[in-house]
Amino acid sequence: MKTPTKKAKKIIYDTDKFGDIQCMNTEVLCMVARGEVDLNQIAINELAARGLDESGKWIGFSKAEEKFLEN
Repeated sequence: MKTPTKKAKKIIYDTDKFGDIQCMNTEVLCMVARGEVDLNQIAINELAARGLDESGKWIGFSKAEEKFLEN
């Protein structure tokens, strides 16, 4: 069962910071819009892979993995 797409307000965002979303694969963007992909979880996984906390501070790979990821 697909999640119904919600209407959203048009927002203005900094394309210098969020411009990569304009290049995102259309299929993935549609999956995000339908709620099939959680960008928050992807961001958490990416921060852990970089060894960063949610503020972008270096905490090391093992500590970030311990903080963010389930085994």
